[in-house]
Amino acid sequence: MPLLTAKRKKPPIIHTEQVEVAVKPKPKPKVNQQNNSLRVASSNLPGRRKSKSKSESPYPYPYPYPASPASSGSSDPRRRIDRDRGQSRKRKHGSVDPLQPHFDKDSDAEDDDDDDVFATLENRKRHRSSADDRIDHKRALTCADAFEPAEGPGPKKLRYIHATEIISTAHSHSHSASAHRALQATEDDDIRVQLQYPSLYPPESYDLLIENGKIDAVSDIIDVVTHVADFYLTADQATDFTEPNTGLIRRLNRASNTNDLAGFKRALADANARILSLAQDGTFRRNLSQRHAIPYKLAEFILSQVYDRTVSPDVDKLKQYKNGTDNVYGELNYIFVDKVLQEMTRMTSDQVFVDLGSGVGNVVFQAALEVGCESWGCEMMDNPCDFAEAQKREFARRCRLWGIAPGGVHLVRGDFLTEPAVHEVLKRADVVLVNNQAFTPDLNAQLVNMFLDLKQGCRIVSLKSFTHDDQGGRNINDVASNILRVEHHTYPEGHVSWTNAGGTFCISTRK
Repeated sequence: MPLLTAKRKKPPIIHTEQVEVAVKPKPKPKVNQQNNSLRVASSNLPGRRKSKSKSESPYPYPYPYPASPASSGSSDPRRRIDRDRGQSRKRKHGSVDPLQPHFDKDSDAEDDDDDDVFATLENRKRHRSSADDRIDHKRALTCADAFEPAEGPGPKKLRYIHATEIISTAHSHSHSASAHRALQATEDDDIRVQLQYPSLYPPESYDLLIENGKIDAVSDIIDVVTHVADFYLTADQATDFTEPNTGLIRRLNRASNTNDLAGFKRALADANARILSLAQDGTFRRNLSQRHAIPYKLAEFILSQVYDRTVSPDVDKLKQYKNGTDNVYGELNYIFVDKVLQEMTRMTSDQVFVDLGSGVGNVVFQAALEVGCESWGCEMMDNPCDFAEAQKREFARRCRLWGIAPGGVHLVRGDFLTEPAVHEVLKRADVVLVNNQAFTPDLNAQLVNMFLDLKQGCRIVSLKSFTHDDQGGRNINDVASNILRVEHHTYPEGHVSWTNAGGTFCISTRK
């Protein structure tokens, strides 16, 4: 029986080795340089949507609002009506972002749909995480007085500028050829309406009129109601406003689109009643107490309301300056300032912001509202100073109307080189803005001497560099080079008031 007696063979010995196999990488996506205008060497900044050119508009801020995915269709109840401020400006829903790289599709993209889905989800998680990291949990948003009942009989009192004081059938300046009644209202129709805000203060009066460069009443009203639903309420609480077919926002938009004056007034009356009820039962106050940041689109809207009621009616006065001097007026647009304050310098409510040459105060108010910080501005030209003081009064009152507590605002009228209050606050400043686009070399040199008193780590945002590094190397006698560490950046078109072209700016850190 050879099968039973045969000698058993040894099992074969198997040798294993690890061998690296080169895998051909997928081609990298191509960056669309045209839309990647703002590039920072040390970081990639998440961007906003590209704003349209402001052109002849008297209002210095473009409209940078991004569209939510649910609001891109014309039938969506949250669709905004674009405003006509000096010219027609349409907000592109789903448009590309000039501050963020955009990638062309490569040949493998269509084969990797599943990978793209997971990558998209991961990107959304990272975006939410980074946004959460920027929330200033120390900030309290609620203006308590806005939700306290009136003392004694009658409604609460708040003296702010109503829309009817700017554009109204009772004012002769509203009878120009460009002014007309909205919703195809006739001369016999009553176009006076009231708009309730998310507080217990009295509603604002509007006449349903449209005039180029002034308030578009219908658009303003729909925007206010939409902001209330978006920010002041949870999704469940906002159902009465956002229901796609019968919601209040849908009803307002439908009436606007069909020029249904009676339907618009009925929908607005129902919206006012609902908003007042939510203010009275404490819903708005409870929700605000859980929030620590204002969406930039709401901040921009509140700032635009202030500007429209104080500066826009007499904006031509800002053109009265002497060329060839340091007293030249220009504004940084809203989206520019938003990037600098929120993402590049990461300001918080316990910090101090100073604007040297603050003009009508736009950036000062934006910092106080968006960041909630102590905000200072100094200006010496009379007309901008007068506008700034008017804006300060309306800003404080309109923030209360919205139930929001901004940071403290301090305006100094005079020369920032000699004002003692400015020199004192600079010692505590965390971020200093200097729009030195048109400053003379002598004034820039004097500013550098002021920067000697800045604390270590203070950042200076300027349109031009204070150092001479770009002019043949560092000079040991150059004070600016010795005390400042400078980063150079670029901004896209539509970010400043004096040109539609892009340009450069600097963020210098005190060593």
